[in-house]
Amino acid sequence: IISSTLSWLLAILGFIAVIGFVISGIMYLTAAGDEGQAEKAKNAMTYSIIGVIVALMGYVIIQAVGAWLGTSASF
Repeated sequence: IISSTLSWLLAILGFIAVIGFVISGIMYLTAAGDEGQAEKAKNAMTYSIIGVIVALMGYVIIQAVGAWLGTSASF
């Protein structure tokens, strides 16, 4: 139960991070030279990348713990 719940949560987190990355890219393209708007877009892109990295690290940690405990369940 825990494995499937974490699988869904990681999938949702990754999806939201990718959506944030796309939105921040659009924000950067539409900044049109406005430094304040471009900086906001860069910060949003940084946070989205961090979100993707956290989701991937969560997946790796769950797989490692599962292998360590000897489970055969996979995502």
